[in-house]
Amino acid sequence: MRALAAELHDVYFVRMFGCFESILRHYWRNEVRDTRPPTQELLSRIADRTGVPQDTLDRVQEIREFRNLLIHEEHELRRRFTIVDASKHLNRYVARLPLRW
Repeated sequence: MRALAAELHDVYFVRMFGCFESILRHYWRNEVRDTRPPTQELLSRIADRTGVPQDTLDRVQEIREFRNLLIHEEHELRRRFTIVDASKHLNRYVARLPLRW
């Protein structure tokens, strides 16, 4: 059961980050330009435009790295995130987007 719970956590985590990234790509495509920058760059450039605090951007970049580890298993894990902790940081980032776009 523990293995199943861990696997479900990882699947949900990847899906949650995918939804977050999709929101940002939609914002980028409609408000900035019709390009597809790498996710790391996308996060940084939107953060610059919308005033995301540096500590929030840093956590979101760590969450992106954790997601990459879950998908590709090619990075060394520096920090493991729970869904609750990650969603708190992702929500802080998204809250900086304009209400209408």
